[in-house]
Amino acid sequence: MKKKEIKWLLDAANIGMYEINCEEKTLDLSEESYNLLGIASVDRVSRVNQLHDLVHKNDREHYHRLLKEVEEKETALQTSFRIIRPIDGNVAWIEQRGICYRDEENQKKIISGFQWDITPQALHEEELSHRIQQQTEYMSMISHELKMPVTCALTYAELLTEEINKGHDISVLAPKIEIQMNRLSDMIRRLLDEHTSFIDDTALIMKRFDFNVLVRELIDEFEKMTDIHRFSFTPSPLEPVTADQDRIRQVVANLISNAVKYSPLGGNILIATHALPGGVSFVIQDEGIGIPKAKQDKIFNRFFRAIENNEHAIEGRGLGLYISYIVIRQHGGHIWVVSDEGCGSTFGFELPDSTGQ
Repeated sequence: MKKKEIKWLLDAANIGMYEINCEEKTLDLSEESYNLLGIASVDRVSRVNQLHDLVHKNDREHYHRLLKEVEEKETALQTSFRIIRPIDGNVAWIEQRGICYRDEENQKKIISGFQWDITPQALHEEELSHRIQQQTEYMSMISHELKMPVTCALTYAELLTEEINKGHDISVLAPKIEIQMNRLSDMIRRLLDEHTSFIDDTALIMKRFDFNVLVRELIDEFEKMTDIHRFSFTPSPLEPVTADQDRIRQVVANLISNAVKYSPLGGNILIATHALPGGVSFVIQDEGIGIPKAKQDKIFNRFFRAIENNEHAIEGRGLGLYISYIVIRQHGGHIWVVSDEGCGSTFGFELPDSTGQ
């Protein structure tokens, strides 16, 4: 088969041909290569550096280094890289194969081979990688969400055992364990329902409830888990609010948990609620270790932890505040923090009433 016929077959298969003269740094491309690279007929390239300029900036150094290595070792070339097509500005993925050899006449090194577009496959692999990352992060969030009701149930179970051993009445504690286990069961159900999505896309289940009662219940639960923290709750008269009660409970629990966790020496935890036009607000203040100013703008980022490898050995994965931020944002609200390192932190959020939505 003649070279011209081979070229026609390759063009029909959307496969381009290229040839690089390593010593003269010249470049020869077939018509199909020009089409793949998005180079118009009036903008033909003849130098290797002109091709390098089209390579995506994040791939350019690797591509340049690989060509140099192939030239020096006179070996085969197999790589893929992104290019910015001059004709339309779009990003395309190009697979490039070839081999380095010496020209029989003058022994100059030549890299010659084929190019073709792999953009659909590359984008599919990127999407798959993104989904795997989402699933990993989602499993981390599941663990974080399940931790709270499990901890509460275990605490009540320990208290229940102590009361039984003392011969005391357990009629108050038993229902509390049941409440926590029901909450755990409901949370597992919701997590399973949402297993194919990420938290950003989770649908809200709206219901009308008493926000002060929700906060009071959580304070009661946390008071039983610590002997060194003193809780003070100042509720304002509030109308019932319409929101996703379970998600808002999760946010308040995360903020109280953080106030306890990041006050390892104990101290006062002040909690208040306020009525707003068309909603409510929640504020919690602790006397803990505080947050460095330089880190406060990242405090609601996923997996971010303001305190790392410190003497307090505080556990956590940096998910609680991120989840809280997402939930409040889903409700159309706003969450914030004010803190001085060594002087404690104040967190708060504003929750619009979603009645009628």
